[in-house]
Amino acid sequence: MNKPTVSPEQFGQMAAEYIDIANRQGKEVDSFNVPGNALLHAAARYQAFVAATSSHDKTQMMVARKVNIDAITAQFREYLEGHYAEYSEHFDAYLSPQT
Repeated sequence: MNKPTVSPEQFGQMAAEYIDIANRQGKEVDSFNVPGNALLHAAARYQAFVAATSSHDKTQMMVARKVNIDAITAQFREYLEGHYAEYSEHFDAYLSPQT
């Protein structure tokens, strides 16, 4: 059974929910790096799960390993480069103390 694709707005909302959780967790520990790394770990685990469920068997999953990992890391790099550029451009506005 095919699941419906999500709209860009739905996709953005999904991402925002994960970010909200990480932001809350970042306030509970001494560094935003901890929830950030937990989020990376969870994303890697979930992507491995997606690869497994998309494979017919273990052999197919292992054969597709490099292709899958390259695609996932390329997507992450694209997201990171875009968000890094945005934060660099709007650094003062994003990180200035709230008044």
